[in-house]
Amino acid sequence: MLARSRPGPDFPYHFSAFGGALAILAYPVSVSVSQAGLALALAGWGWWSLHRPRLLQKAVSDVALPPALPLVKQPVLFFALGIYAAQLRSLLINGLLSDDFMAFVQRGFNTELKDVFLVGMAFWTASFAGSDRGRRLVGRWLGAAVVILVVTGVVSNFSK
Repeated sequence: MLARSRPGPDFPYHFSAFGGALAILAYPVSVSVSQAGLALALAGWGWWSLHRPRLLQKAVSDVALPPALPLVKQPVLFFALGIYAAQLRSLLINGLLSDDFMAFVQRGFNTELKDVFLVGMAFWTASFAGSDRGRRLVGRWLGAAVVILVVTGVVSNFSK
């Protein structure tokens, strides 16, 4: 009989890492799968961050602790969010001035604004790469993504 076990204290870290790897590795092949990986990475990161105080209190040395994200050191990320906020404000104002508000806003979200969630990947990467292990993993995933991109590019030259 198989025994059911609860996930360990480092499960949110591995969940976030899986999502990040999926987001980075799937990007050359499928943006939709990559965005699903991003959603998993961000969910795992949030879960991991919520468990941080409890993990610090227990002082578990063998568990990967989520680094505290020094957001003040990442002003470019806030600048990117500011650009999307300005786009959203412009979209809403122009939508109010148009004849069909909902159609205008929906069309706006289907163009530039849907990519605002990709800024989350930048925050996740800044946090995840805050440790030596995280930097090594992200570097490996990016290298593998480049190989996937080159291989699929070469294959596409010889196929429809």
